[in-house]
Amino acid sequence: LDAAEILSYGDLQMNLHERTARRGSRELALTAREFALLATLVREPRRVFSKGELLDRVWGYDSEVGANCVETFISYLRAKLNGTPGSEARIVTLRGAGYTLRR
Repeated sequence: LDAAEILSYGDLQMNLHERTARRGSRELALTAREFALLATLVREPRRVFSKGELLDRVWGYDSEVGANCVETFISYLRAKLNGTPGSEARIVTLRGAGYTLRR
């Protein structure tokens, strides 16, 4: 398997070819948008993404959705990621700046 098809950060692993995500030994059931949003964060962990950047990367420039859509999907992802006690990677909100993935 091509290393570029596997993304990992802490105990989080994503296989881009198979479109699967795992947290430790547990597979995460993600929608296509959730997967794309998480992959964006995992590709550049610790980088702070504004809501606008995430909208452009995940929904596209011509999208009619608003910034609150990013907040909604971040909350969905957090709920799915936080199901494992002691998990390492988490999505952090930096007020006025955006979102980042941290340990």
